[in-house]
Amino acid sequence: MVMPQLIKWKSFDGRQIPGFIYRSGLSLPGKRPVIIFIHGGPAEQYRPEFGYEHNYYLNEMGVTLIYPNLRGSTGYGKDYLHSDNGYKRQDVLKDVGALLNWIKTQDDLDSDRVLIHGESYGGYIALSAAYFMGKR
Repeated sequence: MVMPQLIKWKSFDGRQIPGFIYRSGLSLPGKRPVIIFIHGGPAEQYRPEFGYEHNYYLNEMGVTLIYPNLRGSTGYGKDYLHSDNGYKRQDVLKDVGALLNWIKTQDDLDSDRVLIHGESYGGYIALSAAYFMGKR
């Protein structure tokens, strides 16, 4: 079983954005592709857990999985929870952009092979990221 690691990256406004990364234990050549999973809500959060449905990506394909708790997630205080309300909703996309920049700094991750996936609110963010940042 792959254990998650807590990561943080700095967003456009200096805020530290937390998330969890699951790196495959497979010994494969080259940099690893990445799947970013955006949770629904937005007032929800990811916590470390055994995700049986994603084991195929980790243990068969060697893909790295990232579960960010972007601004608006629960569990980080009221300021963080409300930091994406109204017109601030676009700031979440900037958090995703900052995560893409963080991925570029990781020697084992392939920043040219990143998939952003989400359901419900996470799907909205994934679609918005594809539209506004698709050339990245």
